[in-house]
Amino acid sequence: MKAIVKRLHTAPNLRSLIYIIGVFIVLISAPGTILAVEENSLVIILKAIDYGEIKRIEYVPRPPYKAKTLICSEVAKELLLKAIYGMELDEAELGLIMACKHDGYFSQTPTSINLDPEATLYATWLLKVIDAKLKVNASLLLQELAKAETFDKAYYTAMTLKLLGHNVSRSMLKDFDLGYAVSWIRNSSKPSVKATAMWLCLFKDRKKAKWLLENAQDLSAKVRARLVLGNYSYEDLVSLDYSNWFNIESLIVFRPIFVNVTIIPAVVVKLEPRVVSISIVRWPNEVVKDYEFSWSLEDDKIISRLRVDNRLLTFKHHIAREETAWLKLEQAKFGLINVTCVYKPPYTLRLSIGGLEFRLEGHSYEEQWTLKVPLAGEYRVKAIIESPRGILIGEGTIRLEASFERTLLDHAWIGLPLLSTIVALCGAPNRRRKLRLGIPAIIAQVTPAYYAFEILKLHPIWFTLASGVILLILARLVDKEALEACLGHIIVITALCMASMLTSNPIVLLLGGIGSGLFLASAVLYPSERERTERLYKSTMLMYALGILIMGLINQLAIDLANFLYAPDEAFIDSIRIQAMFIANLIALTPVMAPLVHLARLIHAFERAREAEAIVKAVEG
Repeated sequence: MKAIVKRLHTAPNLRSLIYIIGVFIVLISAPGTILAVEENSLVIILKAIDYGEIKRIEYVPRPPYKAKTLICSEVAKELLLKAIYGMELDEAELGLIMACKHDGYFSQTPTSINLDPEATLYATWLLKVIDAKLKVNASLLLQELAKAETFDKAYYTAMTLKLLGHNVSRSMLKDFDLGYAVSWIRNSSKPSVKATAMWLCLFKDRKKAKWLLENAQDLSAKVRARLVLGNYSYEDLVSLDYSNWFNIESLIVFRPIFVNVTIIPAVVVKLEPRVVSISIVRWPNEVVKDYEFSWSLEDDKIISRLRVDNRLLTFKHHIAREETAWLKLEQAKFGLINVTCVYKPPYTLRLSIGGLEFRLEGHSYEEQWTLKVPLAGEYRVKAIIESPRGILIGEGTIRLEASFERTLLDHAWIGLPLLSTIVALCGAPNRRRKLRLGIPAIIAQVTPAYYAFEILKLHPIWFTLASGVILLILARLVDKEALEACLGHIIVITALCMASMLTSNPIVLLLGGIGSGLFLASAVLYPSERERTERLYKSTMLMYALGILIMGLINQLAIDLANFLYAPDEAFIDSIRIQAMFIANLIALTPVMAPLVHLARLIHAFERAREAEAIVKAVEG
């Protein structure tokens, strides 16, 4: 009968054990399917597309000019340029020019009465720009033009007459005109570069401009010839020395065009070239709206042309065939990516992954590279292939996984649950309770160890909390007294840790540890007083942690209250903080003094007990 009762009593435990073992086997076989991970790779098909833009940016020059000497022509040049810019003119300098004015002409200085063609030209030019009344003797200028022996005087006189609205013909200067060029001296057959350049301001003669472009050594003369022919460049204009009035006069007379334009695409596959934005300014600030844009196919390239007035700009576009390329990116391991490209060589592959730029050269039809990319997460990938046949572009998104370095310390946590279970088994009162506690605890904690590599990717706090909760549940089901003992110590340790972290003071834990060691010594030396020692230990540590937290709260509260004072005083904050520090120091003595006093009391009581025992034995004897 006892055997039957024993068998009936143990049958449910064996059945439960069989169920648990079956679940354990299922969990072990699960990882093969549950932990299947998607491959981290990306395939991009690069295609030839209309790509890029052609930009041209030109800044309008606004050079200043300062009179080199205090004479009428130089001051008039300075004021003329300021008037064109719309700047304020100096009244004293204007007064100087008007002082040089005589009956129908201008001289170089106020004291001189001789007609100066250069002073007359620039003073007249200035007065015309500022809309002043002009009283210039045209007959006197014509006489001066007829008797001028050098071309500079003839030029100044002819330009003045032209400004006044008179018809200045080439016949007036026929004694200087050589047909293909201009001489410096009247009736001379020797051509002059400077005279020819000055002639172009009077007459836009393309024949003379071509001769000047071929024979001039000076950049200033060459640029003036190009301005007449219409093939000047922005680089020519910005490279001129504008401290020389000759170059400023080229700007004033010819008023070149400056263009800012954006044309798409730079690489043509299907779209026709077109202007997407344009800004045209004629010197100094006149906005031009009219322009002509066209394109044509020349020698396997597309040439687009932009014509504004007499200026022509040309732009080259590359033509790309409609080809495709196959590109695969695959993560080998963390920090390394294998790249495979299939395309006809030679070519250059440019990759952009998460801000990292790579330039790879392809010399075979199927090329492979290994790149160092120390990134984790999802990143945009942009690939561009450049070859003599055109440009191919493709984009995609790749997910890069981070790997984990697993050392012996990382695996140490696997043994911690088993170690805690062994401690619990040692504390179980009998074999039956050991079996009921041990088997479920081992299965519940050892099974996740099979997923160690996956669990290591989580934060350790989650595993710690899960393991602790499971252990507490099992302790509650098996031994209620063990659970209560565990919870008491957990609360004490939690309070100490919380006080240390919130106050950012590791000494709190240090003093708590010293006091706990003294209490443990008391419990070991005097086991009969263990319960009383344990109660005193818990109450002392809780009061200690609570006191430290309150002092920290008072300290922070003093700082917050100071912000609401009418006149915040630093002394007020310091006084409260110092008093709180004194109280905290007294509280800090609690975890050390309490166990010392308790141990001293136990030693004293034990000695009195031994004396009493000796007295009783003496009386009985």
